[in-house]
Amino acid sequence: ICLRRSAPKSNIKPLYLLDLTRVSIPRKSTLLLEFGRQTGVPIVEQYDTAKAPEILLTLRSQHASICLGMPQHCQLQVDASDEDLLPAKPLPPMGVAGGFPDSYRAWCNFYGQEPSEE
Repeated sequence: ICLRRSAPKSNIKPLYLLDLTRVSIPRKSTLLLEFGRQTGVPIVEQYDTAKAPEILLTLRSQHASICLGMPQHCQLQVDASDEDLLPAKPLPPMGVAGGFPDSYRAWCNFYGQEPSEE
């Protein structure tokens, strides 16, 4: 999943959900996204929006669905008040291999590799 930059900049690489390390809501209507886990290049994007709690919930759910079974250090870090943490919905029932095929395809896409059909 590729995320839109807060301010369009030419010649800047896109941001990917798999590279997201931390999400925070430091104050009402402000969402900070910190990237750089995979690329090693720290990037912080700020979004000013009244929908910060809803966006945070979506990011948490989507990140969890593609990082199933990953070690704790790979999980998304969230810094937000209890008021901004909307209850997360349970993940859908896992199919074959506990969601591995979906995670595998997401990681292959991130690294620009063609997934193996085996």
